[in-house]
Amino acid sequence: MLKDILWLEADGAYCTIHTKENKYMYSINLTRLSNRIGYRKLLRVHNKYIVNPYNVDKIEIGKIHIGNKEISIGKKYSGKVKEQFKTI
Repeated sequence: MLKDILWLEADGAYCTIHTKENKYMYSINLTRLSNRIGYRKLLRVHNKYIVNPYNVDKIEIGKIHIGNKEISIGKKYSGKVKEQFKTI
């Protein structure tokens, strides 16, 4: 299920889809993998990471937490992250 995707992670020539239950590794770059999945709700937060905003547990300055995973927010993507997670 697409909603079960927690984050996508690039590692060299491979990408991993992290879900609530499993990890799936593919030999494809991160942008192409995201396009193939076609789940428009995914949010690019770093050159190396794309997250599912619905599964984000906590946001700090420069970091997103999903479960025990801490994901850095790249400067290039911080504006889109702030826009997605508007706060009062």
